[in-house]
Amino acid sequence: RYREDNSYYDHALPLMQEQLSRCPDAYHHNEMGLLYLDMDRYEDAFIHFLKSIELAPDNLYAYNNAGNCFLSLERPEEGKKYFLKALELMNAERSPMPLNNLARCYRMLRDHNKAEQCYEKNLEWYPEDEEIWLSYIDCLREQEKYQEALTLCQNGLSEVAHENSLECVMLRIYGETGDRESFISWSRQLLKKYPDNPVILQLIGETWLYAFSETDYSICYLEKAILLLKKDSSLAFSECERGCWYLYARAQLARGNVEKAKQSYLKYIRDCQDQAGSAKRYESFYGESRRRRFRIGCAWWFLGDYEKAVRYFKNVKDYRCRCDGCCLPFCAEGKIGEAMSLLYEARKNQNKEQKMKAVLLYKEALTVMPNDAEHQYELRILQEELI
Repeated sequence: RYREDNSYYDHALPLMQEQLSRCPDAYHHNEMGLLYLDMDRYEDAFIHFLKSIELAPDNLYAYNNAGNCFLSLERPEEGKKYFLKALELMNAERSPMPLNNLARCYRMLRDHNKAEQCYEKNLEWYPEDEEIWLSYIDCLREQEKYQEALTLCQNGLSEVAHENSLECVMLRIYGETGDRESFISWSRQLLKKYPDNPVILQLIGETWLYAFSETDYSICYLEKAILLLKKDSSLAFSECERGCWYLYARAQLARGNVEKAKQSYLKYIRDCQDQAGSAKRYESFYGESRRRRFRIGCAWWFLGDYEKAVRYFKNVKDYRCRCDGCCLPFCAEGKIGEAMSLLYEARKNQNKEQKMKAVLLYKEALTVMPNDAEHQYELRILQEELI
């Protein structure tokens, strides 16, 4: 996954199959299922997890992994029973995964109270687990419980080994609440603590753009991030660099610098492509396909190639597998893509009624992610166009 190349999985698959034929035990069936799970082949994965359970009925990990298949297929009610069974089996051995995944089920089912109870219990058992803190905070943010989320961030900072992720979330929350003063103060503290961190600079630039509509500040910080990234071409920062170019293009477009925006969007798209000019390897990466296709579609949209953008948006809507870590009840990006496609048709037909319907679809997507500053920003731009 570090190299973000599906071919590594394709090479691993026959090796795992050979190993399983030699050792057809519960452990290897579980490992085979995990490989299929990573490859978005959920039905194949489920078969191996069931076989692992048959061979070792007390295997809590196989139950947990079986439940994950249903989460990825957007069937949380069916996944829930497997996570509950995994929890029953946590006697001599414990894991944070079943409760965290059960919380994901409840979030997809919009039962946030039960999700919060799962996170609370998990933090009692694993107070040092950063992933639990981040997931719990994200749950609060999607309910717009921003003060509670901030308090949780501050509590988590004293528990986890690595503070960076929680510190970044605090920066996002100050943007989501429009707390400009706290955002500026916290930005300064983070820049002092991490003076040459392009991820921090990118986040500050992103927040200035989407939360505060301050394009000059946004461009300034994104340029600093891009300059640092030119000095470090490692894989660890490749996605950060793509994100910076996309944001830089959007900020330049908002500022009215159309030519700079165009060149930056094209740079972003080239960075998604291989040497042959194809983005297939990048956009089809397991567990990220919807997100990546949506983002590339947006880039083509802002470049004015609406037909190409609409094709990407359709791929997002039709793709059956959800992105890793998503806890929304439906693919919000797929619905936004549907809204943008309808907007394209409305503009062609000069149909105001279709435009209004596009706005309503966009708003519907944001009902499940009201804390998403980027799409709140884009919706405001769209509504201004209608006025």
